[in-house]
Amino acid sequence: MADTKHDLTVNPWGFLHGAVEFFAPWGLQNQAYGYLWPQGLFFTVFSFLPPWVVQRLWWWLLFALAYTGTVALLKNLACRHPLLPALLYTFCPRILTTVGAISSEAWVVALVPWTVAPLVGRGRGQGPRPFVSVIAVACMGAVNATATLAALVPAGLVLVSRRAWKALTVWLVGVTCVSVWWIGPLLILGKYAPPFTDYIESSFVTTYWLNPLEILRGTTSWAPFVDNERTAGVLLITVPLLILATVVVAAVGLRGSAGSPWVGMLVVGVVALSFTSPLLDGTLAAFRNLHKFTPLVTLPLVVGVAWVVDRVGRTGFVALGLVTVVAISPALSGQLAPKGAYEEVPEYYQEAAAYVNAHAADTTTLLAPERSFARENWGWTRDEPLQPLLTVPWVTRDAIPIHNPEFIRGLDGIMAHPSVEALEGFGIGYVVLREPEESWEKALHGVPHRDFGPLSVYEIDPDNGPRRGTPVTVAGGGESVALLDYLHGPGMWQLVEGDAIIVTDTPALVERNYGTLTGATSGILAPGETTGIKNPVKDYASVGPRTAVRETGGHVTHGPDEADPTRFGGANPEHSVTAAVDGFADTAWYGTWLELHPDHPGKLLSLALTKGEATVTAGGREFVTGSGKITLPESVSSVRVEPHGGGLAEVNLTDAPIRRIVTVPDTSPNVQEFVFSGTGRLTREFTAPRDMEVTVTAAGDAHVLIDGSPATSPLTLTQGSHTVSTLAPWVRLTTPDFALPVGGEFVKTTLSANPGYQSDGDPLVLGAGQQGFTGGSGKVTFAPTATFQRLLLFGLVLLTAMLIISFALRRREFPARAPFRLPSWILLILVGAALGPWAFLAAVAGYALTRWVSPTLLISLGVGIPGIWLALAPWPSPDYPAGSLAVVLFIAVALGACMPVAKSGH
Repeated sequence: MADTKHDLTVNPWGFLHGAVEFFAPWGLQNQAYGYLWPQGLFFTVFSFLPPWVVQRLWWWLLFALAYTGTVALLKNLACRHPLLPALLYTFCPRILTTVGAISSEAWVVALVPWTVAPLVGRGRGQGPRPFVSVIAVACMGAVNATATLAALVPAGLVLVSRRAWKALTVWLVGVTCVSVWWIGPLLILGKYAPPFTDYIESSFVTTYWLNPLEILRGTTSWAPFVDNERTAGVLLITVPLLILATVVVAAVGLRGSAGSPWVGMLVVGVVALSFTSPLLDGTLAAFRNLHKFTPLVTLPLVVGVAWVVDRVGRTGFVALGLVTVVAISPALSGQLAPKGAYEEVPEYYQEAAAYVNAHAADTTTLLAPERSFARENWGWTRDEPLQPLLTVPWVTRDAIPIHNPEFIRGLDGIMAHPSVEALEGFGIGYVVLREPEESWEKALHGVPHRDFGPLSVYEIDPDNGPRRGTPVTVAGGGESVALLDYLHGPGMWQLVEGDAIIVTDTPALVERNYGTLTGATSGILAPGETTGIKNPVKDYASVGPRTAVRETGGHVTHGPDEADPTRFGGANPEHSVTAAVDGFADTAWYGTWLELHPDHPGKLLSLALTKGEATVTAGGREFVTGSGKITLPESVSSVRVEPHGGGLAEVNLTDAPIRRIVTVPDTSPNVQEFVFSGTGRLTREFTAPRDMEVTVTAAGDAHVLIDGSPATSPLTLTQGSHTVSTLAPWVRLTTPDFALPVGGEFVKTTLSANPGYQSDGDPLVLGAGQQGFTGGSGKVTFAPTATFQRLLLFGLVLLTAMLIISFALRRREFPARAPFRLPSWILLILVGAALGPWAFLAAVAGYALTRWVSPTLLISLGVGIPGIWLALAPWPSPDYPAGSLAVVLFIAVALGACMPVAKSGH
C-alpha cells in the first residue's frame, strides 16, 4: 500500500475529520479538503476491510470508470469495436504511471471520457447533454485542483467545436456549482499558505522531458525520469518493447484522427504540454506540472485508434490486439504498485503514537532526524507513518514542509545543531527518534526515554508551551536560532535585518536543491554566481542580510564541482571554489576545471594539489605538473587548472593573488556578540563597529585564529574589518558584559508564523519564524477557519443540490452543430508555436506532401523513425534522442500529415 495519502489507509475517519479543519496538529494542510469527496469517502466507507483490499477496490473502480467511459464515448461516435481503444485509454501511460503512487491524479483522467461522452451526441442530429457531463465532473474531487481543472478542458473544447453555446453555458454554470466546495477553500489556502510552490520542483524539471515524442506516447510525467519509485512508469520509459508498442499506438491514433475535428484537440494538447515560460515558476506556478493536460492528446489518439480498428481486417485487428497487450502489459503483469509497497504499518508505530498522544498534549513533538520522504525498510509510506496516528501537535523536516520559510530554516538549524537547549527553545517537549544517528544520540544522551522497537520517544520538557520574555535582536536566519539556544539557553530571539545585538553569518548566499535534504545547499557564493539550480527562488527566504563571498584581486571561474547541489549524492559545501584561494592548505576544492582571472597579469604560479598532477593552461601553453611553484614564461591574465582525479588545496599567482573570503555584511553599531558556524574550516570576515573587548570561544575549545594570529581571551578588536578562522563547527566572540534580559511579556509559540493567527496580544514573528505576540495569554485561534468551514459547507450543499438537478435533467439535450475542423493553417501555426519555427516548416512540408504521398506513410515514418531511435537509446541513455531537433522535425511532419481532411471522413 502506497497511494496518494498514507492517512487514507491507516486512519480515513480521522483524516476526513481533520480535513474540515484548516490547520492540523502538524500545521496548515494543503488541499486536504479535496479528499472529502469521493476518494476519502470511499476509503472511509470500506475501512472495515484490510487497507490493501480497499486500495485495490479503488483501483478497480478507477479502471472500470475509465473503460466504460471510453466505451460510451466511442459508441456515441458510432465506433463499432471499442474494446481495444477502450483498453488503451484505461491503461494509458498516464494512468499506469500514476495509479499506484498517486491515484488521485489517475482518477480525474479516468473520468475525462465520461465528461466528454454526453457532449458528442449518440447519433446524427442529437445534441449534447451537459447535465450528465456535470455529474462526471462532480465526481472528480479536488485532491489536486490543477489536475481537476486540466481534466475539464477536453469537454470544454468539444462544446466549443460543436458551437453548442447554450450547452456550454449550462455546463460552465454546473461545473462551477459542483466545484464551489473546493474553490472557496482553495482561495483561503492561497491567501494564508506560505509560498511553498517556490520551494518545490521547478518548471525546468517538470517540462524537461516534455518533448513531442514522449507527449504522443503519453509518458509525460517527470517522476519516472528522476526516480524509480513508479514501477510501471519506469518500465514505459526504459523498456524498448514498451516504447515501440506505445509508439505504434501513437502512430495508429494519429492516422485514425487525421482530418477529423479531434486533430484540433490533439494539437491544443501538444501546445499545452510544450509550453515553456518563466511564468511557470511565477504567476502560473500552480500549472507547472503540465503533464496533467495529457488527456488532451491521449483522448484524440484513442478515438483515432477506434477509427482504424473499425476499418482493418482480421489480420490488422489481431496485430493491433498484440500491440495493445504489449502497451498495457505493466498492468497485466502486476506492475501497478510502486516500489516499496507494504501490507501494514508495524505495531510499534501504534504503540509509540499512543504513548505520545497520552503524554504530549500540551507541547509539540519533533520527529527526527530529517528525511525527504518516509522510506522505511518495511515499506515506503511517503507520508510520515506517524502522521495519521498522532493527535497531538508535531513537526518534522521533510521535503515539502508547509511552513513559514524562516520556520523551515529553524528546523534545519535544529537538525544541524541538535541539543536539549535548542529543542526547549523551539518549544519541543518530546522527540521521536526514528533511526539511530550519532549527532542525535549524543544530543539526547541522558534524556529519559522509552523504546518502541526501532523508535525511541525522548521526554525533553512535557510542559514546554508558549514562552514569555524580552526579545533579543539577531542579525541572522532561522537556522541560527538552534545554535543560539545551545550557547545561551532557550532565548527570546527576534531576527532582524540590521541593528542587532547578536550578529551571525546567516543566512548565507547559497543555492538549494529543494529535492533533497542530503547535501542540499551549495558552498557560499559571491554575488552574481550561480550553480545548476533552476528554481528562480534559489533558497528559503529570510529576514537576515545575506553573508556572501568577497573576491579581491580578480575573480575565479570553474566547472562542475563537489559543491554543486545538483550533483549526484548532494553537495559538499566545504569543497567549494573558495577553498582553492583562501590561503589555507587544509581546505581543498574538488572539480573539473578552475580558471584564475587576476586584475593584473602575473607569472609566478603556486599550485598545491591533494594528490597527483594537473593540466595547466596559461599564455596559450599547456603542460602537466604536480604541486609546486612554477615560473611561467610570461605574465598572463588567465590560468586554467584541470586536476587529474584529486583536489586543489591552493592555487594562485603569487604576484597577482586572488582571494575569496566569506564576508558577514552586518555592521550593527550595538552588537554584543558574533556567532559563526559552518563545516570544514570556518573562515569569516566581519566588521567590528567600534573598538571591542571580546571573549573568544569555539566548540571543543578548538584553536582559533583572529587576523591570522592565535586568539586569546579577552581580546581587543579594533574598529574595522577582521577575520576569524577555526576548524571548529562554531565560534563566538562575546563582550564580557553581555547577558540575556530576564522577564518580559512577549509570548512566543511553537507555531509557524501566519497572518491568520489571532490572540489577545498584537502579532509579530519571534524565534525561527514562529508566531509571537506582544503580551496576552498566548492562546491562539486561526481566524480564517470559520470562513473556510462555511465555504466548505455551502459548497457541499450546492454540490448535492446540483447533483440532484443534473440527475433529474440528465436527458435534456441542447442544440449543437456538427464539430468543425480548425483550418489547417491555424493548426500549422499552433504546431510552430509549440515546437518552434523549424517544426513549423516541417509541419507545412508534411501537410503539403499529402498531395502526393499517403498520409499513412508520412505518419508512420514521422513517428516510427523517432520511435525506433528512442527504443535503441531509451532514458537514461546518454544518447537519449527524444528532445533532439531531428525527432521534433519528424514528429512535426507527422502532425502536418494529419491536418488535411481525410477522404474517408470521420
